[in-house]
This record gives sequence, C-alpha cells and structure tokens, in this order.
Amino acid sequence: MSGLNNRCDVLIVGSGIAGLYTALNVYDKINVLVITKGDITDSNSYNAQGGIAAAIGKDDSPDIHYHDTIMAGDGLCNPAAVRILVDNAPSIVEDLIRLGVEFDRDENGELDLGREGAHSRRRVLHSNGDSTGKAIMDVLIRHIIERKTPFRDKVMVLELIVENNICRGVIVWDREREEIYPIYSGVTVLATGGIGQLYPFTTNPYVACGDGLAVAYDAGAELCDMEFVQFHPTVLKHPSAPSLLITESIRGEGGVLRNIRGERFVPRYHSMGELAPRDVVSRIITEEMEKTNSDYVYLDITHLSRDFILSHFPMIYGECLKYGIDITKDYIPVSPGAHYMMGGIMTNLKGETSIRGLYACGECAGTGIHGANRMASNSLLEGLVFGKIIAQEASKYVLHNGDIDILEEVTATEKKISDKGILDDYRRRLQDVMWKYCGIKREENGLKELLKEIGILEEEIRDLPVANFRDVETKNMLELAGLIGETAMERRESRGAHFRVDYPYRDDIYWQKHIVKKKEIK
Repeated sequence: MSGLNNRCDVLIVGSGIAGLYTALNVYDKINVLVITKGDITDSNSYNAQGGIAAAIGKDDSPDIHYHDTIMAGDGLCNPAAVRILVDNAPSIVEDLIRLGVEFDRDENGELDLGREGAHSRRRVLHSNGDSTGKAIMDVLIRHIIERKTPFRDKVMVLELIVENNICRGVIVWDREREEIYPIYSGVTVLATGGIGQLYPFTTNPYVACGDGLAVAYDAGAELCDMEFVQFHPTVLKHPSAPSLLITESIRGEGGVLRNIRGERFVPRYHSMGELAPRDVVSRIITEEMEKTNSDYVYLDITHLSRDFILSHFPMIYGECLKYGIDITKDYIPVSPGAHYMMGGIMTNLKGETSIRGLYACGECAGTGIHGANRMASNSLLEGLVFGKIIAQEASKYVLHNGDIDILEEVTATEKKISDKGILDDYRRRLQDVMWKYCGIKREENGLKELLKEIGILEEEIRDLPVANFRDVETKNMLELAGLIGETAMERRESRGAHFRVDYPYRDDIYWQKHIVKKKEIK
C-alpha cells in the first residue's frame, strides 16, 4: 500500500476535542494514529462558542451540576454517566490549564464563570470570550504536533473491519492519494461528531454528516436515542450570512428575546425566561414566529455596555458587523437551527460499544448523559471526560490483547476523486424533508411522509456510483435520516427535544426508556 502505515495500536477517527484529547491521554509507548475526513480544524469543537461547565464556584458543587443536568435531560439521562461527568469536571479544567488553556478571568484574577440555559449557578468557563472551542483546540493541536502524534487529514472512513464482532480497523478513502485501503488497529475510537448536515439550517460545519454513526450501524453496533436532535434557539438569520450560532452566554448575561414587534415574549411561556432549557426556548421561538408570521425573532443585548460586549463576545460582534449588524446598538435576527445529536453509538461507562475493540466518544456517542435534551456547555466537557476514560481503557485493551491478528487482509485499490458530487440534488431534497417533517415539531402524518420520501430517495440512488466524499456522506445521511424518522414515529410522547404535536405530553409510564436500533447483519 502506498498510503500511510496501515497498522497501529489505537486508531482515532475524528479531530475534534474528543478525538485529540483521547489521543493525548493514551499510554506512552502505545502507537496512536489520528485520521480525519476534513482538515484538523473542521469540527464542531473548533467552532464552539460556549464553554465548559464545571462546578468550581463557591456556591456550586458537583451535586448541583448533577441535578441541573438531570433536570435538563427530561427524565432520560443515565444517572451513573452524569455522575462521572460532573465529578470529573473540576479536574479536567485543571488539566486543561496545565496544558496551557487560558480561561477568562475577572479583575481579581479569578476564573470568570458564566451562566447559560438550565444552569442554576454560574459554572461555565470561557476562553477568549466567545471562542472557547478554538482556544482549547489550538492548545490540543499544539500538543499533538509537539508529541509528533501521527495524524492524517482528508481520509474518510467507508466501513469498519469487523470479524466475529471484534473491530480490527477501518477501510478508508484517501482523498490525496486517491486510494481505498485498510488501516488495521487493536482499538478503534470513533470521535466523528454530529449529524447537523441532515438539515438545511444548522450550526454544524460541512463535515458533520454522521459518518461515524453510519459505519458503526452498518457493522452491527447499537445506536440509541436517535429521535433526540437538539435545535439551538439562536442562530443568526440573515439572507447573506452563514448559519452562525449566537452563543447562549449572551442570554446568560442578560440578553432578551423580542418578537418582530419588539416585544419581549419568552416569560409569557416559561418561568425561567430566556434561560429555560434549549428545547423549550426553541419551541417558544417557533410558536412566536408562527403567531407573528415571521421567520425570525430578535436577540437584544443593547442594554449591556459596549465594553462588556466587546470583551465577552468579540467574535460574534465582528461576524455580525460583516452583515451590517452592530450588536451594541442593533437587535440580532435569530431563529432555531439544528445543533446537536443527543443519541448516537450506544456505549457503556467505559466508552465501549456493542462491538469489541470499538469505542465511541463525544457527540457521536450515545452515553445517556444528555438524556432527551443537552444542557449548555456539557458537550465539550463530555468529550474531555470520556476521552480520558477511553484513552485509559483502550490502552489497557491493547496491552491485554497483544498484537493485531487479521484473519483476511483487505487489498488497496485506486479510487479517483471527482470535484462534483453526483448526489448533491438528492442531499438537498433530504435536508428539505427533514426540516419540514422531522424538525422542532413533529406529527405522525408528516413522519410517514418523511419515511416515504426517504424510501424514494434510497431507491433512486441505489445503483448510482459515488464520485467523492460528499456522495458517500449523502448515502450515510439517508440511512441516518431513516433511523431518526423511525424512532421519532415510534416515540409517541413529547420529551426534551422530541416534540410530537399529536402526543404533546411526556409519558413516563410507557416511554421513560431508550429506543435502541441495531442493523441485521447478513
């Protein structure tokens, strides 16, 4: 094979915070390789404006953080996983500071803690105001480079190599070499992020197509909670602008939502006002837009001082200014957008999936931490806490199981890459029906129509070749959209981010449980 070395002890797929932090915590002398589909900075982590939640304030504790997370998850959180998350959060912050992350501090030199939706205390740490993800990622990338951890970008996983329910590695398509070849590994860690690109209006980068979930499902791994897709309440709504997330911290610092008539409306619906859980605020905004016949509402922080805004939200200020919006004086037009997948590849408390030697970490993992609705600033934390756990567990797995034993070698083949995808029109059709029928509000007839449309699309592209990564992504997206639609149809209640107009109430008698999907492997 003319590509990169095709054997390693631990293979990590994905270059977000979960993937890189896992790589940095694998035991010394164990060979690690990190691969990613795009560039090293193409991830939700790098774009994250929100911070990291940790109970380090004088009036806070892991128990309070635990309670807030459980409440936000609307009855479906895994209590044991949440306990691990909150108890490890303070030490993770200390570790990041040791690595060189400079969190924002107040005038007394103390860590500056913010508050966001569903948090009862100020416990969210930021770096460079609204650029926390980039600040942390830059530090992790620097350590990856300094430690000379092998890394390869523009390499997409097509399938897992599984023998007797043991993962032996992956088959990849290398964009630069224009080859398809295997990478064998003792352990494979999927840290491939979310599924935002299934929707036309999303905060996620172009790479977030759910590839890790799709290849795991195709290999026989269990997926769970696929119906729970979070829609962030405040995404910039401007005809010329990309789908820029407007951080929840703005509301945590006193920002208010107004309808197109300039009226504050959220307190009419919920006692927590703008700091209600994300699923609640997104539905409130949607209802208010319907009432006022508008496709956006306003986020108003003009009552805050200019100096405060520029110091806490410099990135958002600069980005909005590009489109003629001065957030120190102007209201920000916003509407909800697809943001985060609560479900994913089902794992236990060690990050292990239902396939031996295969782990999942970060947004692609279904740990049960977030239940039916993720609380703000718990996502980066999850990738860090469980990344460290998985690094230790993967290292022990490799040491215990010894050298890789491959029953049947996979031959490398040449595969040309085309600039133009064949399936782009099908992708757009899928995104449109997902938004229309499986967005913030759902109901049975719409979900039936969605599944019908997905079936038609699958039939139309069944025998079409793939010309580039986008085409592979589109096929993956169709499979995942079907699973989201099926589970949304199956769950006949409303809970967290899953809202059924025809079943508007939470039903703990029949539905306080997880829906698990597993593909029949022939």
